[in-house]
Amino acid sequence: MNQMMRYFSLLPAALVVTVLFQNCGQTGQIAEISPVIENITETPLDVVTDTPPEVFIIKALPSTQFICEPFGDNNQALANGGLIARLAYVDPSLNLSAGVKNAFGVKDYFSADPQFIKTESPLFLSQINAPNQNFDQGFRLSDNSYLSNGSGAKLIEWFAIHLQSLLKLSSQEQEGEYELATISDDGSRVFLGADQKEYINNDGAHSAKMKCSTETVNLTRESKIPLNYFYNQGPRTEIANVLLWRRKTDNSASGNYKHCGKADRIKFWNPTDSSEGEYVRDILADGWRIVGAQNFELPGSQVNPCATQNTNLISKAIFTALNNGSTRLDLELASAANIKARLYRIVGTEKILIQAYDLSAQIKDRASMDLQSLVTMQVYSLEVLLEMPLSKTQVLNEVRFEVVKQ
Repeated sequence: MNQMMRYFSLLPAALVVTVLFQNCGQTGQIAEISPVIENITETPLDVVTDTPPEVFIIKALPSTQFICEPFGDNNQALANGGLIARLAYVDPSLNLSAGVKNAFGVKDYFSADPQFIKTESPLFLSQINAPNQNFDQGFRLSDNSYLSNGSGAKLIEWFAIHLQSLLKLSSQEQEGEYELATISDDGSRVFLGADQKEYINNDGAHSAKMKCSTETVNLTRESKIPLNYFYNQGPRTEIANVLLWRRKTDNSASGNYKHCGKADRIKFWNPTDSSEGEYVRDILADGWRIVGAQNFELPGSQVNPCATQNTNLISKAIFTALNNGSTRLDLELASAANIKARLYRIVGTEKILIQAYDLSAQIKDRASMDLQSLVTMQVYSLEVLLEMPLSKTQVLNEVRFEVVKQ
């Protein structure tokens, strides 16, 4: 882009650039925001007389829509805690039979097969803790709308989610070998480590079923183990999806726990009110625990928007081209704060970290960031994490934009 971005010009008056800022707030609480916006300004650069000027614009985009805690109000995550997930579902226009759809494995949903539709909006969960329940509320987005199944109805069946996080010990837990188990209705699969070795395969269409790992996972105080977790829901409306573990203290073989492999609609939890059944009472009495919110950390130092306050603090934003080929973004804030930011390039549904900024050495009400290596016809997201110095409240705002050549 160094050669192409020799000029960064004002658009003609007939073209109005509107910059939309939506903060990443809690579910259904996107604030109405009207920041003061500066037009893209012209910066005098070295003029090459035999080269026609290249005109570029930064096209501002609405902030990402996201989904918080779709299976219950369990939000206990910190700003960098929890799990991020993507969702896919069976294309209803194909009118596939229930038998065909029940035969799909949980990972099939994320294949290149056109029978499955992938959504762009990420989900954030503080933990994997959805006991048996009736799921008919659908997936509510951060603008208070709901995901559709493609035919106008709420998405409540024939879907799958792929969750990612880093698995770690809390300060209260001991180091050692840990057994893992899932209880799910319908399928679930667990992959761990850099090589993504499979530890649990609880796939298939079934009522709530417990499946245990036959190998333990070694966890130290420093461990942050990459976790890929897949879950799918078949026909409406009952779901269950819980990840458990216990520290191994004897020489018995893993995977031989008395309830491993059992499936039952009500003996784990009663789906009418999610009350504990006899199997779950046994499981907890025998040392198993639901893996807690404190045991998950988002990969890549991402920020969980569901764990931050719903307040917009960006009052002004100015993009300016620099003569080294990069672009400076100047932000003015409505309140002084400690500032950290991360610039991501958006490729499909993936976020690729480009740059990180730490401006928290002193409290500021403005920030200047040099955005390097921008590429035309690419979408970017700058996530700005602000911490209020007195209350320590954390606020996440997003500046989402596309570099466009005109």
